[in-house]
Amino acid sequence: MNQQLIPIEDAAQDFINSKGGVVTVSSPNVGKLCCGHVNFAPEVKIGPPTDPENYYLGEFNGITVYQHKDIKPTSNLSIGLAKVLGIKYLVVNGWKLV
Repeated sequence: MNQQLIPIEDAAQDFINSKGGVVTVSSPNVGKLCCGHVNFAPEVKIGPPTDPENYYLGEFNGITVYQHKDIKPTSNLSIGLAKVLGIKYLVVNGWKLV
């Protein structure tokens, strides 16, 4: 894979490994407004995608990563672990909406 992967923070790595060690970073969702558009952060899910031909396949510290081909990683992005009301989920940190 020639595409740079979004790095995965330590807590997120532990969570992903506890769930099987495979993660998918989907395409960013674009919302259209009257004066432009908003790029919502990509969704990060455990497991492989249903359409792997649209993803780059790579590895980050032993974790299999499917990263959508529309994502252009920058140095400030990372995959992190968030928690709300005791429920843990993966997020892309550092994403800019516009």
